[in-house]
Amino acid sequence: MSSGRKRITAETKNALLERSNGLCSYCGKPLREGRIQIDHVLPYAFGGSDDLENLTLACSDCNGKKAARHYSELVAGQVNHLVQFQGAMETIKVLLQLQSPAPIKASLNRLLYSNVISAMETYLSDKMISNVMSDEKLFRRVLTTIPDFKNEKIAVSNILDFYAGLRAHVQEYLASQIYHKLDKIKLMYGSIFQISFPADLNAVFVAITVRHDIVHRNGKRKDGQFVEVLEDDVTQLIKIVVDLVLDIELRLGAKGY
Repeated sequence: MSSGRKRITAETKNALLERSNGLCSYCGKPLREGRIQIDHVLPYAFGGSDDLENLTLACSDCNGKKAARHYSELVAGQVNHLVQFQGAMETIKVLLQLQSPAPIKASLNRLLYSNVISAMETYLSDKMISNVMSDEKLFRRVLTTIPDFKNEKIAVSNILDFYAGLRAHVQEYLASQIYHKLDKIKLMYGSIFQISFPADLNAVFVAITVRHDIVHRNGKRKDGQFVEVLEDDVTQLIKIVVDLVLDIELRLGAKGY
């Protein structure tokens, strides 16, 4: 009796390698030939398919640990923010393939589109906060280069109290930033990490505007018409945002972060 499972071809494996940039989706380490395993994001035992959107690559160690658990169960508690971001993208791809009546599908597409931007924000926020709070050099750069701190006036009588709460103050400040406001965030990354963002962010800015209408106007534009988001729109946005995050990750990696 047929199990109903598809044979995973060399073409599929090559497509997954290209999509993952040759990295394990769980630990983020480079994959070595002979230790590459194809894994189901939503386990086959729980109804996951052999379609490309539900497949990812893992090293043999991580795949053995994951077994029949969902991706999110394995990465929970880890601090590899790129891996967590990639996990969010894989989940969005799986949800994008769900078949629903047209009105529900339209709403789902809008929610997933918005979620791509949210995942980008989470990556930028987590990457910033975790590195600054664990690296004294970066922490000092926040104090000496970010205008909100550099220009802050402190009475002499308050210096000791201010110093005692300084770390909590910095962490709260970083957590309060709106990380989809890329004009400000790219300047902060430039000051703190001394890296630049890609020059052309127009496609991301357009998507952020669309996401604003989805989140704050219940999916309507200013003219009262619903924002139409197709599967292809979500897929294209995933590619744009993944390319941006990988670019930032490479620039940070070159600086040792």
